[in-house]
Amino acid sequence: MSYDIDDYNNEGTLTPGTLLILANCFVGRFFLYAPISIFASFRGRMGGPKLDVGFLTDVSPFLMLSSVLPALLLYVMFTRHSGSPYWCRGVWKHGRRILISCLLFQILILFYEFDVGADVFPVQVFSFATSFFFLIFLSRSKRPRDVFSMFPGDQADT
Repeated sequence: MSYDIDDYNNEGTLTPGTLLILANCFVGRFFLYAPISIFASFRGRMGGPKLDVGFLTDVSPFLMLSSVLPALLLYVMFTRHSGSPYWCRGVWKHGRRILISCLLFQILILFYEFDVGADVFPVQVFSFATSFFFLIFLSRSKRPRDVFSMFPGDQADT
């Protein structure tokens, strides 16, 4: 697959693209729930009603742990440059494998926590469908492979 000149940044590396950023945010969503709930609890200057978003942090600790590496990868995604530390390069090099393995782990945990006799909610169906969509995207698409194979400042990129 050939990419357009707009798909590359100023350092000549391929940018992640919207779908890969969304996939990364989706896989890291359980870790990102905590900051979202903290920001949503602020009332603002006008002193409006406080939002109850406690349900966001009512998830399994295993799901939270499975989202730590994707959240770290999201940080590296937005801060990578040619002078980045060595650990950023290591995380970036294995980024696709990190996302796929964390997503598989989350799917297994969600299946394990799912009650057979309980009602199925549309949110659960959407979550499973989106998980499988991103799993197929990350494993079959060429863009994630190409993005995670490039890091600014590598000799192979020039």
